[in-house]
Amino acid sequence: SSVSSPVYAINPVLFVVTMAFSSSFGNPTVLTKEGLENIANHKYVAGAYTPLDNMLNPHWLALAEALPRWLAPNLVTLMGFVPMVLSLALTWQASPYFDTPPSRALALYTALANFSYQTLDALDGKQARRTNSSSPLGQLFDHGCDCMTCLGQHSVAMMVLLPGPNRWSQVSLATICTGFFMTQWHERHAHWLPTACGPFGVTELQMVWICWALVAAILGPESVKAFATKEVAIPVVGQSLPVGHMVTVGWLCCFSVLALVCLVATLRRAFSEGGVRNAFQALLQLIPITVLNATLALVWDDRAFTMFPRTLSLMTGMRFCFFSAQVILFSMAKMELPIFQLATLLPYVWLAVASQSLDDDQLRLAMALDALMVTLWVFRWFVTVIQELKERLNIHAFSLKKPARSFHCD
Repeated sequence: SSVSSPVYAINPVLFVVTMAFSSSFGNPTVLTKEGLENIANHKYVAGAYTPLDNMLNPHWLALAEALPRWLAPNLVTLMGFVPMVLSLALTWQASPYFDTPPSRALALYTALANFSYQTLDALDGKQARRTNSSSPLGQLFDHGCDCMTCLGQHSVAMMVLLPGPNRWSQVSLATICTGFFMTQWHERHAHWLPTACGPFGVTELQMVWICWALVAAILGPESVKAFATKEVAIPVVGQSLPVGHMVTVGWLCCFSVLALVCLVATLRRAFSEGGVRNAFQALLQLIPITVLNATLALVWDDRAFTMFPRTLSLMTGMRFCFFSAQVILFSMAKMELPIFQLATLLPYVWLAVASQSLDDDQLRLAMALDALMVTLWVFRWFVTVIQELKERLNIHAFSLKKPARSFHCD
């Protein structure tokens, strides 16, 4: 039942959210001196290309050659990332509950935004090698943007599948973000980044989002809704489900299997390098995303899914983004990963528990505050890290010009 007094109900929630985040704002540094030295010597090893990558690579190389040599690789990444942020904002406004099909114009824009991001994401590394400006900062910025775009790509799928505001639509986001985290975690222990499973990889998945959006633009909102909401009988369970709901559950299962494969492969590598102790330590590093996934799936009140699905997506997605970025950074720095992420997990778990007793207005306020705080907190963390890397590597983030003075400290 709802708590009778809004003051007493909301104050503990606001207190925990504010204190947990503000306690971390006081930490002026992220990387140790030794970590910065390790990053300076880090070399990135990418995974194998898929057949589609090989087919598109000549076109990407030609486009990269057309870029001006003064253009910083991180600017190339940013040029692709900004339209994705706008795409997320527009789909949020057009379909706040994952149940409204997009207009033709919106569907076309999201297709173009995703295509632009895919292309520029392929060009930034080539521009870095072409201008001899590859750096660990570029790897963090590139992959940090990649994990944030998981929110936008999930939003594209939701605008076509229209599963509605329910637990499945949120867990489907968690599976995408978990899969991204697992690949970065694999790189930490296996020392190379898996970007494909057989002939199907990141490029192919991005093409799926693009094609879905293009089909939605061609068919129009009425046809999209008619297809996504069409009931299909499932003989095994003896009931029917909408097509969009079925596809959402199917993709959840596929991503879960891929995450499991990555889990087994990584633990095997960790065991081969350091025995049971090393494998166990690697497993402990999964505690934050395990808690996040379990809280999302099992603890939140149903109203969080039905009334505030977009806010919940932002709260959850930004935490996944932060955990993934930590793995990327601390792997390059050869630093230990924090196991107990109290600053980000405590408010999330607390609000999930409190959601059972807060009334609608209190829950809306608490979730909005948390979404704002975690977004600002993650942004502040990225800015701090970028500044630390700029100073140690003696580079600019968005310019190929060398700083006027050397920031390196012996």
